[in-house]
Amino acid sequence: MYLAKYPRKILLDPMGEWSNQADAVAHTFEELQQHVRAYWRKGIWSISAMLGPEDFPDLSEWLVPYPWIEESPVYRAGGIALLVDECDLFAPQASSREDVRTIYRRGRHVGLSVISTTQRPENVSREVTAQCEQAVALYMPEPRGIDYMRRIMRLTPAQVDQWQRWCKEHPHGGLWKNLRTGLTLWLPEAGEARQDGPPERQLSLVRERDAR
Repeated sequence: MYLAKYPRKILLDPMGEWSNQADAVAHTFEELQQHVRAYWRKGIWSISAMLGPEDFPDLSEWLVPYPWIEESPVYRAGGIALLVDECDLFAPQASSREDVRTIYRRGRHVGLSVISTTQRPENVSREVTAQCEQAVALYMPEPRGIDYMRRIMRLTPAQVDQWQRWCKEHPHGGLWKNLRTGLTLWLPEAGEARQDGPPERQLSLVRERDAR
């Protein structure tokens, strides 16, 4: 939903899950730099970077060389999206590292858009969530994770209940919220997002249809 919006992407991908969908794969930080220099003027590209948390400080300093933003490859490319997959590993809870603050607080100054994903949102640094404009909550069985997303997304108890029931009916769907405007959308298994919640009657009809 998000990655399709951006023409130039670096996919921070320690498990290599995006490698078969990328134009190039980098196994080291130096290799990532080479790929970005080769691709940054080509307009549309994605690079899978199989880097670990130990590479995050170098990545941060290179992408956001504050205050010399004109030296940033992001700035020179005209904007890049950075996917931080499993971001609890790169920006763990209570982290006060400078590299984490730089990526999440200063990245916008060079045109860096950051998309962060995790299965353990309660273990993520507040530097991540404090800078988020939008949040998506998919199916989540862990009570601590549910409670954390409830607080981040400022959900009412009724919305939490709706979210849990919605995800049971739409295993690959979820709840989307603009944290600045409060706009809330329900993401179904497929098709258009909906602004109205999951009505009881509709859920009942789905169950009846599935039963038949």
